[in-house]
Amino acid sequence: MIIDNLNIIKNRLVKYLNLRLKGLVLKIFNDKSYRYFIILLVSSLFCISFFMNPSNFSVSRGSSENMVKTASTTNIIYQEDFANDQGFWNLHDVPNPSFIIHSSKVENYISNVEDTYFPWIYTNTSFNLDSQDIYPADIFFHDGFWWMCGVENARVYKYDEDWIYTGENIYLGNEDNSPYSIYFHNGFWWMCGDDNDLVYKYFSNWTYTGESHNIHYYHNQYPLLRDICFHGGYWWVCAAFEQIIIKYDENWTYTGERYDIGSWTTFITDIRFFDGFWWVCDLYHDEIFRYSEDWIYTEESYDIGSEDDVGHSIEFHEGYWWMCGEDHDRIYKYYFQKELSKFAYKDGYSYMQTNITEILTLRSSNNLNLTVLNNTYIDIEFTLNSPINITFSLLDSGLVKKLFTFSSLENFSHRKVTFNVSDAIFINQLEFSGFFNNTNSLILDSITIYNIYNEEKNQEVISFGSFYIYFVLILLSLIVFTTLKRKKLVIA
Repeated sequence: MIIDNLNIIKNRLVKYLNLRLKGLVLKIFNDKSYRYFIILLVSSLFCISFFMNPSNFSVSRGSSENMVKTASTTNIIYQEDFANDQGFWNLHDVPNPSFIIHSSKVENYISNVEDTYFPWIYTNTSFNLDSQDIYPADIFFHDGFWWMCGVENARVYKYDEDWIYTGENIYLGNEDNSPYSIYFHNGFWWMCGDDNDLVYKYFSNWTYTGESHNIHYYHNQYPLLRDICFHGGYWWVCAAFEQIIIKYDENWTYTGERYDIGSWTTFITDIRFFDGFWWVCDLYHDEIFRYSEDWIYTEESYDIGSEDDVGHSIEFHEGYWWMCGEDHDRIYKYYFQKELSKFAYKDGYSYMQTNITEILTLRSSNNLNLTVLNNTYIDIEFTLNSPINITFSLLDSGLVKKLFTFSSLENFSHRKVTFNVSDAIFINQLEFSGFFNNTNSLILDSITIYNIYNEEKNQEVISFGSFYIYFVLILLSLIVFTTLKRKKLVIA
């Protein structure tokens, strides 16, 4: 019942509204005053849309309120990419520009090929081997133990890390009575024998595999092949008497490459590759010679004659050099140290570092001569390896004109910071300064100082006064409509 009543009410309401709407439409079309009002209203709306189009009218130009940025131009006035050292940057008020560090700690710092080596400083520590063999020829460290190859008894002896003999030794005379060199590579032991000029392959427990390779690279009666070493995917063999280094592939096939280094050495007994260089032990010179990776002599050698007149084998382990001396049948321990720079260039960047707690300041020379405007920006790309603050200063003959501070990201990764100079100043120096602790470092990749100029033009903006024009037109339409209705005018 209620629903039926609601439907009746709804139908009557719809019918009423339809009649009223129909009447209004008929009235608009029959009553010319209404039509006049509609014409005026549409004309006003047309005027509004017309004036809203900037291409159809003009406004006053040159007003700052009407200026908008449409493009920007960057003008670089200074750029430093640290590609090379031209003496432009130097440490300032730093007492010691370098420090000496033990090789076992070098990896905590940034090293450079120009750093000075102190690799063979005797520690006054040595160990006696003559109880096992009076002719120790080679030493090698593997899997927590030292191994010594003795020619006199044709055996290899096992020692702990402190050169205490374990009592274990293996006889190698069944393969060669003069085992001169041993090397562990890719899960196998290799032994170079002087009697047959062969290299023999053993399992990790020194059981012979039955495999051997002829390394007599050419027919010479006494090649004296004294040592083998694996580096860079190749085997390297030193022929002691000829002073020649011979290169083989991993399967012991001769590559056709050999290097004559006899201009400096007399009788090569051992070679090792470490820290980007070849190190060569010479039997009669009592010296260790250093060569580049492609066997060019670096003009550096290190005397070991004070410890033993006949150095026969060398090995690097745990930050120290170890030398096996044949004259006294002993093992000698040497420091390997490097003198690292606190500031240097390297591979397209520069860096600051230290091994103590101190303030490090890096300052440019005073010939920058820049006038920095208030639209100048400075980009600095850098890497900090610790949570320290770095102060970047703009100087005029040592006087601070402006300074900024930056620090590292949480993960100490590479980042870029941008600073805006809000004042017009003259500068001729740049400076970085910070409170550094041991192993802290700042790497600078680039510095860019530049201006940004915005290209501006007038935008035709409709003034607020135009609103009043539209309002007046609508108001006028209403007044005319009201007047017509009041006077009952009929427009033919």
